[in-house]
Amino acid sequence: MRRWTIALMAGACLAHPALAAEPIGYTAPDGVNAVPVTAANPLPVGTSDSRGAGQINAASLNAAYSVSLNGGQGVVGFAIVGLTASGATLTIEGANDSGTTWSPIQKVDGGSGALASAVTADGNYKVDAGGRTHVRLRVSVAGAGTITVASNASAASSIVQLGAPLPPGANTIGAISNTAFGLSGSLPAGTSNIGRVTPQVGGADVGATNPVPVGGFQVTPAAGAAAAIATGGTAVTVISGPINGGFVQNPIDAAGQGIASAENAYLDMVAAPGGADGAGNGTTAILQPGQPFFLPALPSGVSVKANAATSGHKLTVVRW
Repeated sequence: MRRWTIALMAGACLAHPALAAEPIGYTAPDGVNAVPVTAANPLPVGTSDSRGAGQINAASLNAAYSVSLNGGQGVVGFAIVGLTASGATLTIEGANDSGTTWSPIQKVDGGSGALASAVTADGNYKVDAGGRTHVRLRVSVAGAGTITVASNASAASSIVQLGAPLPPGANTIGAISNTAFGLSGSLPAGTSNIGRVTPQVGGADVGATNPVPVGGFQVTPAAGAAAAIATGGTAVTVISGPINGGFVQNPIDAAGQGIASAENAYLDMVAAPGGADGAGNGTTAILQPGQPFFLPALPSGVSVKANAATSGHKLTVVRW
C-alpha cells in the first residue's frame, strides 16, 4: 500500500505545472544574461574533431574544397589522393571573415616537415588554422581528372612554427663543425667573443683558425724569465703573465741549488719577497729544499718573484 502511495505522489510531483516550467539549468553560472538550457541551446561541450571528405575537379580552375572552422579547431589535416596524376596545383588558403577574403597559408608536409603554400603531389599535410574561420584547397593550376580529399579539423595542434619570418641577413645563427670544434660560419658583427682558447686574460679568441683543443686542454711548456737568484737577498722575477699555469721548485740538495749548502727559497705572487725565513708570511711562501709551488693561470701584468739568502741560488722554473 505504501509503494502505491509513493508512486502516485511522485507522478503528481513530476506533473506539477510549476516544476514542468522550471529549466534544468542555465548556460552561464551568474544567471544574469544566461539563457535556459534547451535542445536548441545546449550546454557548451569540449571542441571535437570535424571530419569531412570530397572531390575536386582538377580541370576546373579555382575549384576548391573548403573546411569550415566553427568549433574552435586550430589545425587542419588533409589527405590528398589523385593530385600527382592530375598534374594540377592546389594552393592552401585561409579566411578570417567567414570565407569572403582568402589569402595563402603554409602547410607542413607530414613526411618531410617542409613548409609551402602550394601542393603538387599526393600526401598528408597539416595546416595551422588558428584564428581563421575557413581553410580551403583551391585549384591554382588546372590539370585533368579528379582529386580526392579527406580532412580533419582538430583543436589539438602538433604544429610549432614561427609567427613571423626571421629578419634578412647573412649572419649564421649557430653552426659548429666537427673538426676540432672550429666555427663553420661567421659570427654577427660586434666586439663580444664567444670564448677563449686559453683561460687567462689575453688568451686568443675562439675562431675557425684558432679552435678549442680537442681531447683535453693542451699546453706547451717553456722556461721562465729567470731560474737563479743573482744576488742573495734581492728578489728576481721568475715568471710573468699571461700564463696558463706553471711551477717553481727549490732543488732538493746543494748540488741542484748550485751553492755550498742547501737552503730555503722564497716565492711571492704579489710583492718582492725577502731572503730569509723571517719574510715567510703574508703573501710570501717558503720553499724548502725539494718543495714545488704550482702556479694557476695568471693574467697579463702579474709577476711571480723569488728570493734566497745566497747569491747564485738556482731554481727550477717552468711555465705554460
